[in-house]
Amino acid sequence: LSGITTIFPQSKSSVAAIKRNVFLVRTDLPESMKAILLQIAYQLEKNLGEEGRTAARYFSGIAAGGTGTAFLVRGEDGKVYAITNRHVLEYAETATLESHAENVHKHLRILCVDGDVDLAVLEFRGELSEDMGPLTLSTKLPDEATEVIAAGYPGLGDRPSWQITKGSISNNNVKSENLGAEHAFMQHSAQIDPGNSGGPLLAKVGKSYEVIGVNTLTIRQRQNTNMAIPARYVEKILKKAVAIQAMLKSEKKTTAALEKSARTLASELSNEHPN
Repeated sequence: LSGITTIFPQSKSSVAAIKRNVFLVRTDLPESMKAILLQIAYQLEKNLGEEGRTAARYFSGIAAGGTGTAFLVRGEDGKVYAITNRHVLEYAETATLESHAENVHKHLRILCVDGDVDLAVLEFRGELSEDMGPLTLSTKLPDEATEVIAAGYPGLGDRPSWQITKGSISNNNVKSENLGAEHAFMQHSAQIDPGNSGGPLLAKVGKSYEVIGVNTLTIRQRQNTNMAIPARYVEKILKKAVAIQAMLKSEKKTTAALEKSARTLASELSNEHPN
């Protein structure tokens, strides 16, 4: 399996390294959106009683902030980004990343989303130690029967909990209208649960693990039937995020230059027309 060519060194992705690079995602919703969602929940339970209770809990849960999984990769610009599913960030304004080591990165900006492929990219402002390094993407389609692992933060009771599971690729090119997308998925048997969405699916290459996909959904009507978005789609949206980041940086520089010019002009005018 081949990864994205980069001049930046990648750490060897042992299981410990994977754990350091996979984060719990908590969505940060605008207060106005929270109020709307809570009002919907209240009206459902008030008007529909027991029948509306399940839906009411769903909207209350979103208002409290949804959770999922994200992982770190490096873009072509050398910067580190966090990858997750778009549906994990539903209604979110920003997102917070938390690691098992209690590293917390608050209110990260959502740079790019793709509703068709259900992927999203978050900025990452944290510092990485040498042994942490981001995970490596592998855009080559894995062979069927390839052994894989899935990592993420599914719920245990009412709290997210770290989980890593093993399985294999059952079908490396699944297309079905029933999956709600036109692109192909990879089917695998590594267990995933609610909260795993956005987490990496990895395969071992030599002594390292590389990201071959993003865990997105599971088929409840069948056993061990889980779907991941191939990493080649991650590469595409990551390039978009890099372009957006460059544009934002350019706009920031332009704004700073304009503000400096405005201050200079104001000072000159003040000197020419003293009170």
